[in-house]
Amino acid sequence: MSLIYDGKVAGVAGSVAKLPIRSIAKPIAPQSAKDLLVGALAVATGHQQASDMLQNAALSLVGSTLEIQTELSAAMLRLLFNAQAMQLMQSALKERGGGNITIKLLPAIADKVESEAAKVATPSPALLRLAESAARLNKVSDQLTTQIEQIDAALKRLNLGVATWVTISEIEDEDGNWSREQLGYVRIGSRWGVALRSSSGMRGDPGEPDETFSAFADAPRQLRIRAVEHIPKLLDQLSGEAEAMIAKLSPKVDEISELTLAFQSFNLQAASAPIAKTAPAVKK
Repeated sequence: MSLIYDGKVAGVAGSVAKLPIRSIAKPIAPQSAKDLLVGALAVATGHQQASDMLQNAALSLVGSTLEIQTELSAAMLRLLFNAQAMQLMQSALKERGGGNITIKLLPAIADKVESEAAKVATPSPALLRLAESAARLNKVSDQLTTQIEQIDAALKRLNLGVATWVTISEIEDEDGNWSREQLGYVRIGSRWGVALRSSSGMRGDPGEPDETFSAFADAPRQLRIRAVEHIPKLLDQLSGEAEAMIAKLSPKVDEISELTLAFQSFNLQAASAPIAKTAPAVKK
């Protein structure tokens, strides 16, 4: 298969991904160059779009050379150089006793074909930048998750057993609809860990608000990113909660200590007291 213009042979878009070959009830046996091209493209692409696009194109088939004498749209050029369509066209031509097919374009059309082929073969700069940004974002996100896992492990070693939440964001509209995002340290199933919670509802609604809750690593990436700057606040609040619990428990410990001493003293006194003897009963 070749593409020629100005007597020179140019590359053919044979590298275009092939579509699944659809079954053909009977061999394509067109009576004209346009029928040949339209029939092949219709089978290759699975629709009649090619027929509409080519209805005004000037085509002629001289021997095994298909001449395209009018400029086609970029979409039509991509359809025209579909690898499977080429194969179908060549098979149909062989049915008519022809040899290898050559598609001949006017120079301006050939330049456009090469331009379209280059667009397909080479990713756009915007796509390349996006791919690079996505790779960097995934790397930073993975690093963030690793850091949180290390904080989780450190808190687990401290065996705090203290739950707390800090607010990441909280908004309410004029109709009373509110939403809140929170970062916390709570029990997750059978273990303690850093978690994220999103809740929403309507002010004054007595029902339970809608709520989603998950471990930090399982939360949506955007929520994790928004939560990062609140990690120091969470650790400070955990420290404050622990101190508050210490202040609350210390007097109770003293009270229990006094009660324990009192019971111990009572038990010692009871153990050292003489046992009173009872007089034997007098038989009558």
